[in-house]
Amino acid sequence: MGTVNLADAIRNATPNIEGGFKHLPLGEHDVICCNAEFSHSKTNDNPMFKLTFVVEDGPLKGRKEYSYASITTENVDRSVGVLIMLGAEQSDIALAAGEEDDAAKARVCGAVIDSEAMLKVVKGTGVYQGEPNVGVWVNPRKGSTPRVPEATGKKPKSGGKSGEAPF
Repeated sequence: MGTVNLADAIRNATPNIEGGFKHLPLGEHDVICCNAEFSHSKTNDNPMFKLTFVVEDGPLKGRKEYSYASITTENVDRSVGVLIMLGAEQSDIALAAGEEDDAAKARVCGAVIDSEAMLKVVKGTGVYQGEPNVGVWVNPRKGSTPRVPEATGKKPKSGGKSGEAPF
């Protein structure tokens, strides 16, 4: 098997001139988290984890969907709940977001990569870049047992309809 010359690949590419990223179709999709990284939002500098999911099976196998766990006082229960469901420890999330602890950031990212989930893509309101908005909800896979938060003395909240974790 020979190596691929990047210049040749670019010359032979079929450019996508119709636009960039397209969300997965509406519905439920079994996915695996294939990448996670810590960042800050561009608009308000809030700490967040950027999550990349890839469809595991079916005709959309290999398609990616992206989601952001922006950690603010308004959505801390929801974002932290999703990260815990994917395998992160609540104490590491607190250190990563609140104390800017690089080792904790790496532990959170490492814990969520390769985690199984079910993404539910739903119709949103409004339009973004000429396309109807969608909502992407990160949920446990059907038949799986989701992780629960460490003991905090607080009862976990339901993130959305039927116990879904909106994200």
